[in-house]
Amino acid sequence: MEYEIVEKSLENVEDYVRVNALAWKETYQGIVDQEFLDFINSEVGIQESVERQKKKLSLGDKSSYLLKVNQKYVGILSLGTSLDSCFPEGGEIQAIYLLNEVTHQGYGTILFDFSVSKLQEMGFRQMIISCLQDNVSANQFYQHKGGKKIGTRVFKLPNQEFIENVYLFDIGK
Repeated sequence: MEYEIVEKSLENVEDYVRVNALAWKETYQGIVDQEFLDFINSEVGIQESVERQKKKLSLGDKSSYLLKVNQKYVGILSLGTSLDSCFPEGGEIQAIYLLNEVTHQGYGTILFDFSVSKLQEMGFRQMIISCLQDNVSANQFYQHKGGKKIGTRVFKLPNQEFIENVYLFDIGK
């Protein structure tokens, strides 16, 4: 497996956005409103997201990465201090997505383990990750990785609300 994990930068921010949008379309087809999936994959949606990501980079964001396999970007991840007000002292994998062409090849574990290492470097001993209840394979993956379901939370998109399962991991050394 020839792969590389690189930090999101101005040079690859559009790749980050495109991989994220396509992974959403592949992952959430039939779950998330099709109009939303089509928009985030449209040129207008891509460019709006690129501008948001550039702004985050200008504010010092250093917590997002891309996975490159055989010289092609095929995955993304974002991590940092938990965004969940119920877990303010922990770390969180805020996003982890792979394109379908590389799922079930070990890259999810590679990104997950990379995230744990980065969060440990940041001083976290626990982390959470959440995923839509309807995303069965992701729920199974986090349970397999040792996550303990500690609750649920609401995730909102335009015109839709979803329930996410929240998993807790002990990552202390």
